[in-house]
Amino acid sequence: MSRASVRSFYPGAGVGEAVAGSHEQNWRASYGNRCVAKKIELGPEVSSRSLVAQLVKEGFRVPVIAKALELNRTYCDSLLKEPVKKAKKAVIEKDALLKQRIRHLCERFPRYGYRRIKVMLRRQYSMQVNHKRVHRLMREMGLLVKSPQREASRKKRSGKIPVSQSNEHFQCDMTKIWCGKDGWGYLFAVIDAYDREIVGYSFSRYCRTEELLHAVDNAFNY
Repeated sequence: MSRASVRSFYPGAGVGEAVAGSHEQNWRASYGNRCVAKKIELGPEVSSRSLVAQLVKEGFRVPVIAKALELNRTYCDSLLKEPVKKAKKAVIEKDALLKQRIRHLCERFPRYGYRRIKVMLRRQYSMQVNHKRVHRLMREMGLLVKSPQREASRKKRSGKIPVSQSNEHFQCDMTKIWCGKDGWGYLFAVIDAYDREIVGYSFSRYCRTEELLHAVDNAFNY
């Protein structure tokens, strides 16, 4: 049976709905509008916790606030409770034993770096520790050994060899040339350092000692 037929069969059936509707309108006009007005008054940046606490302080009940602000009632109740602060756990020094043993080894071997200390931890204490962890702990304790920075002593050379005549000093060089379908070809050349004349060469598809020696033999027989 539809709602219209119920109203026609029972003339007083729609009276309750009309009363409920008017009650809903009166409620929104009084409580609902006041809650929304308070929300607008506090501004958009106000948090839900502060808004609900302020409305409760002004005398509004939680069900009224939840209905007016379209929030869950359980959520509104949770906003009124003080947030539970987690107890801070005591800071446990995880690396206390490892630091102690590293310090002991550094006192025995003051010139050992972190890699050797890592090896000694495995040998003497059977501790498998990553070398990066050992490096970090030694850096924190100031036990890293500074390696001496030595500059390489190199004498500057001009690269020129004094040559007074031909066939006194030869130089050799190799270069590769792309030959299309045949692939790479290798050219060995022997040059006279005096007059810069090529006195021997060898061109082959292979880059071996035999080809170099063949170019040197051509230079000697030039």
